[in-house]
Amino acid sequence: MGSRFPERDDPLLERRVALALFFVGSVVCGVGGLLKPDLTDGARTVQLAASGGLALLGVLVLATPGRRTPIHGAALTSVALLGLMLATSNALGPTAFFLLWPLVHLAYFSTRARTAAGLVLMVAVTGVASAVNPFEVNRADLFVGTVVSVGLMVVLVRLMSERELILRRALADAANTDALTGLLNRRGIEPELERLLAGGRLSIVMVDLDHFKRYNDRHGHLVGDEALRRVAGVLTAAAGPDDRVARFGGEEFTVALTGSDGHGARAYAGRVMDALRAEDVAEDLRLTVSVGVATLGADGASVDALLRRADAALYHAKATGRDRVASATPLPHAA
Repeated sequence: MGSRFPERDDPLLERRVALALFFVGSVVCGVGGLLKPDLTDGARTVQLAASGGLALLGVLVLATPGRRTPIHGAALTSVALLGLMLATSNALGPTAFFLLWPLVHLAYFSTRARTAAGLVLMVAVTGVASAVNPFEVNRADLFVGTVVSVGLMVVLVRLMSERELILRRALADAANTDALTGLLNRRGIEPELERLLAGGRLSIVMVDLDHFKRYNDRHGHLVGDEALRRVAGVLTAAAGPDDRVARFGGEEFTVALTGSDGHGARAYAGRVMDALRAEDVAEDLRLTVSVGVATLGADGASVDALLRRADAALYHAKATGRDRVASATPLPHAA
């Protein structure tokens, strides 16, 4: 059973919760094993051993920071340890519901597959424990009550967790997307630029609609909005699958062209301008754009520096007549 949802994106929180689960669980089991006066010697030994096992699982998690697999493996192991307690204790009390600790952790932080594995393991160990515990009279009640109660809670937490993930990702998408054009906004493109910059060859193309205020005043804001959507469509159609297009603000757009040098970026700008000139629209609705191009030099640059160079080139294109492409002066090579 695969998961349609990625794992939690806060490993530090997951690790802290896991450490609390194992170390607090160890203390609770250890104190119970020491203080319960009616435990048999065998049951007390098993419970204290389980306490030590939970502590060791906590140490394992503590020793493997940044890794999720040990946490999930430790959670599954703790289910087996708790099953041993169920199988040997003559004074179960709430022991069966300790199974909620690791299973709820898996349901909230892990994948569907691992959550399902935890549930299957819980059913198996509860079934075996109910069958072999020599002190249990109501075996069916122990099995059914534990499986149904713990299982329903775990499934509920899993469903709530998935719903939360959907909502969080929808909010993140909304925060990073321009509502008018459907493109990335400035907040959304900036981390993409950092990622693409680390990959090496990169050109930034900044595009600004010419005389857009005049266009809006003449035709109205609704027609102006449609003009922005038209430009967004042309920019996207001319871009490659690995490129990123964003509305940077107002009538300004930014395009990140991966693997493109200055010639490729100017060719892209030319395709965009040709497409706008060829649109089947009334003459008074025709759009032109000014374009500034900056390319990552051999000596590298920051995202801010690359954007500033593209922006300076854009203003040069506007200052020298609009409806044209200007390239930024390359950065000098490091001495």
